[in-house]
Amino acid sequence: MRTINENQMRHFLGATGEELLKLRLLLDPDSDGEYPQAEAARVLLAIRQRRPAAEPNRSEQPRPNLLQRLRRGVSRRVPPQ
Repeated sequence: MRTINENQMRHFLGATGEELLKLRLLLDPDSDGEYPQAEAARVLLAIRQRRPAAEPNRSEQPRPNLLQRLRRGVSRRVPPQ
């Protein structure tokens, strides 16, 4: 049986600290602190699907128009003296 630890889940699956805490509550690690890989992936997926709808995704947040700012160049306005 393949196992995975929390560092590997954080690195390869992009698990956050909150998700890992919920995972610890739902699954018991073995004596080495590792989880069965298939079960851990299923539980992590279930945790992510139950995320509240009111919580905005990072992709939905407005992003600053950095490219437009760079194309305009440095401001030519001289500060008052």
